[in-house]
Amino acid sequence: MNTTNFGGDYPIFSTLGQVGQSLTPEWVETQKKSLIRELTEVDQKIVHAEEEQLASSEDQFTLKLQKQAYEGFEKSQENLTIQRLQRDSLAFNIADLRNYFRSIQAKLADLKNSQTVQETLGSVVFETCPACLEPILDVPEHVCHLCKTPIQPEKQRDQMVSMINELALQIRDTETIIARKTEELDTVNERFGAATFKWERASRNLAEVRSRPTSESQAKIRELQSRRGYLERQIEEQDRNAAIANKVGEISQKKGQISTLIQKLKDENTAFETAVEKRIASAYTAISDEVKSFLKRDFPREKEFQQPDSVQFDFGANKISVNGSSYFSASSRAFLKTSFIVGFLMAATKHGFFRHFRIALVDTIEDKGMEDLRSHNLQNLVVERSNEAGVEHQVIFATSKISPDLDTDEFVVGRYYTEAEPTLNFSTGSGRAV
Repeated sequence: MNTTNFGGDYPIFSTLGQVGQSLTPEWVETQKKSLIRELTEVDQKIVHAEEEQLASSEDQFTLKLQKQAYEGFEKSQENLTIQRLQRDSLAFNIADLRNYFRSIQAKLADLKNSQTVQETLGSVVFETCPACLEPILDVPEHVCHLCKTPIQPEKQRDQMVSMINELALQIRDTETIIARKTEELDTVNERFGAATFKWERASRNLAEVRSRPTSESQAKIRELQSRRGYLERQIEEQDRNAAIANKVGEISQKKGQISTLIQKLKDENTAFETAVEKRIASAYTAISDEVKSFLKRDFPREKEFQQPDSVQFDFGANKISVNGSSYFSASSRAFLKTSFIVGFLMAATKHGFFRHFRIALVDTIEDKGMEDLRSHNLQNLVVERSNEAGVEHQVIFATSKISPDLDTDEFVVGRYYTEAEPTLNFSTGSGRAV
């Protein structure tokens, strides 16, 4: 199971708050209290400044605020000019790149059209010389029929392909540069908008200050009132942050629950995979042991069958090997195949976790020219293992060389088929199969 670290190295509170401290409800409450305390102090300073203004008779007018407003206006105007120049320069650069992009696109299209025309119509051939108007005589192949310069068709095609590839590369590089420049222009436009807003605010502030004379006490009160307005906005912002922090707290809690659930599912999945691997290994071992028991009791025809240290099989590759070898005589392969089919069934009778029908149908007992005694031995082994099984099951096999020990009504079903009496018996009267 693939999982995702929802939190990563960036806490949710800090990411949403975009602050150095985590945007927790406790931190928001602390910040709000600090702002309220400062707001109270500013109110007291305003009251004190107003009392001083009323009590003083020598309150002189000052140009300090006008000077500060003008300096702020100049800085904002300078910044606005810089941002405008950057924006215009980038916009011109992008427009120039787009014109270049369209031109190389047109060149590429012309080259492809030229290649198509040449492949369809071939080269231009003159019947008479354009200089002397005399008929052009027979010209050898791969030379210009006018100037007799040797021509290499492969080289011409390679040059055409090289030019097309070069233009395609230029188009791709130009697209990349345009995309990067466009992103830069978006950033510069944002800075230009912010600079415009600051310039307009500074312009209004300068006009407001110039419209009326200001004394030092009035300037001080105005500065305190401006600070008071800022603090009130910050308190309102902290109220919004508190709502966000509470909501994010709920999300963070759910995230923790989801992470715990994911870890639990991962552990369960790992445990399940481990159990499946163990069960598959147990199943393979059980089947291998059953097949070995058959091979060891075969006649001494294959050395690997006498000492089968390992039996490997692959259902996808349809392959069985003994001691790493899978090259045996045809009759030994038939013996091995039957041993595997019946061994699979016998392993399933011992282990309940096998998804097996507990039935085996075999028609390869004496396939590939197996000798009679070897076939009889294999049949007897199948019946012996079947009798030893502790659960209900069924083994069906067909043979034309039945073991004498098994040729009884207890094991044999149906009659013996011969060429004269085949499996299908058609009556001569009705034509029905019996």
